Amino acid sequence: MVIITNFQAPKEIEDLIYRYENNDKLTSLDILIHVVLNEGETEWTVSKDSMPGDIVLFMCAKTSIDHISRLFNEAKRLGNEDFTIYAEEQREAYRKYAGKILAIGRLEGIPFYSESDYPYQGWKSPWYGKIVDLIWLENAISIDKFRDFIKISRTGAITKLNNDQWQILSEIIVKHGNDISSFV
Repeated sequence: MVIITNFQAPKEIEDLIYRYENNDKLTSLDILIHVVLNEGETEWTVSKDSMPGDIVLFMCAKTSIDHISRLFNEAKRLGNEDFTIYAEEQREAYRKYAGKILAIGRLEGIPFYSESDYPYQGWKSPWYGKIVDLIWLENAISIDKFRDFIKISRTGAITKLNNDQWQILSEIIVKHGNDISSFV
């Protein structure tokens, strides 16, 4: 099975403040970039019925632009210069990556159930999997390249691809200069 996991920017100012003060300033995008480039593996939400070896594509939700832009404006109103700079950096990062598939990996084991204690959880699935062999796509793939044959939820969600969808999408990914030979 191949899935697209679609993650969001923070939606509430309290979430962005929490990440700034207590979470090493890391949003989901920051975490993904860090683990792909430095560690090559992570635990992430997956489908309950995923199996070892399944391919996981990481997509930043297009709606993240709206969320983070609104939070940036709220941050400016709070008047904390350092926090405003942080919010602006997040806004620019999400503008760059929203609506794009950024990375690909492989599920190492079976999914496991884990209740998150994160106070501002924006995802609903309690199912996680260890994702290994993560690679960053040198050329992110915009939703415009595949929206006509894959319907992605506009919120954080898992989208399962059928074989035909994966065949076409993998060809697009390769055509745009990405080496995903270990996944096809």
